[in-house]
Amino acid sequence: MIERYSDPEIKKIWTNEEKLKRWQDTELAVIKARTKLGTYPSNVYDLIANTLKNTPIDIKDWLAKEEKTRHDLNAFLLERTQHLERVLHQFFHDSMTSYDTEEAPMSLMLLASVAVVEKACYKLLGILSDKVKRYQFTPMLGKTHGQEAKLQSVGKRFFTWYVKLLVSFLELQKAKENIYFSKLSGAIGNYQGVTPEEEKIALEIMGLKPFKGATQIMPRQLHQPLANALTMIIGSLSQMAMDIRLGARSGNKIFQEYFDKKQMGSSAMPHKKNPIDDENQEGMFILGKNYAQMLRDIMVTWEERSIEQSSVERVAWPDLFHVVMRSFKNMTRVIEKLLIFNDNMLLEIINSKGCYASEDVKEWLMKKGEPYGLTYEDAYRIVQLAAENAHDVSPYRKALRANPPDSLEAAQKLLQIMDEQFRHACNSYDGIDDIIIGCKLTYTPELGISAEEIERWKSILLKIFNRETIESFLEIFSIKYQLRNEHFLFEELK
Repeated sequence: MIERYSDPEIKKIWTNEEKLKRWQDTELAVIKARTKLGTYPSNVYDLIANTLKNTPIDIKDWLAKEEKTRHDLNAFLLERTQHLERVLHQFFHDSMTSYDTEEAPMSLMLLASVAVVEKACYKLLGILSDKVKRYQFTPMLGKTHGQEAKLQSVGKRFFTWYVKLLVSFLELQKAKENIYFSKLSGAIGNYQGVTPEEEKIALEIMGLKPFKGATQIMPRQLHQPLANALTMIIGSLSQMAMDIRLGARSGNKIFQEYFDKKQMGSSAMPHKKNPIDDENQEGMFILGKNYAQMLRDIMVTWEERSIEQSSVERVAWPDLFHVVMRSFKNMTRVIEKLLIFNDNMLLEIINSKGCYASEDVKEWLMKKGEPYGLTYEDAYRIVQLAAENAHDVSPYRKALRANPPDSLEAAQKLLQIMDEQFRHACNSYDGIDDIIIGCKLTYTPELGISAEEIERWKSILLKIFNRETIESFLEIFSIKYQLRNEHFLFEELK
């Protein structure tokens, strides 16, 4: 991974120094197991371990030997055994193949990397939980298909992010269990070198468990759920990023990344506060999905083993973890300092002109209007027409839509006229509640509803509404009514 996106903890886990140290630990674990079982003389482990643990691995020498041998494991063996008395050489890497030495370290590096991810995940889940509690009474418009839908609280939006991350985290926990399996079962996996008893003890020393059915390598199907879970985590974080980016668009921002006092947005346009962490997160999701795909592609190997799996894993696994941690860095910073414009959220609710309650209004009309012959479709169409009426624009604006300006001068004049009209329009308001209660439904060519049908509905509405039903109807539009059941969601956090 390039330095810009690398995580220091992940970087350390996947260094050559750390890898070779784990290779040495595996070799020593096998020697220790054989010593315990009496296969080797009782003093062999201490002689070898004391020498090698007190002799740092010379990375430069190892790389030089690899250049000659073109085999990193054999180069490692040459670098290590040169420090041992010749009589001890026979006990080091005795009857083992390369991936007997490398497979357990791979598991241990994956597990160490998962631990780093878990720590970051716990931190962000805690931040999200706090945000849920802080904003559980702050109303906002929910949106489906990019359009205004029903009311929810900002706390509920944070809660949906929390739950998606938690689901991904739980998948990570399940996937991690597979990584505790490893092998020391020889060149084709049938114990022609290390015995099952020796394997069991050696892997226990390293905190791992033997897997029966490996070839020269572990089946990569066992590792695949981990790659999938990491991708799910990145996707969960990217969902937050996308939602915030959508809420940060100009015009009526409801969310915005924190912008440092000395920070710059566009190099050309000084007014811009670009959501760079959220945008970067979308890039991380693309990277993560493709690294995971690389790891899916190596689940199949020629018979007992071929080498293409090795080259992919050297790159894809550490880089996938780097991407996950960069994703946490992005979104932890964004969520922790997220600017929330609840005044603009209230304006969105006002500008919806009551449409956020359209479903409830439809159900209310069905129940109250049924004795007067009002059908389901009638109720649906009444609310649909009221919404169209509420958002109707002046004939002048409709003419503008049909006739674009034919010069820049004309465009400037139109802008001035519209600015004046908008300032006056801010003082007027007719929502679907006013339109339906006041029987103000009017014909619109945008909907296939006849004037006669509208008049029939008006006569029914006059029968439905009285002082008692108006009060019941208006209650539908209250925030208390719209968010009446959200508290059940937040019980999960108690």
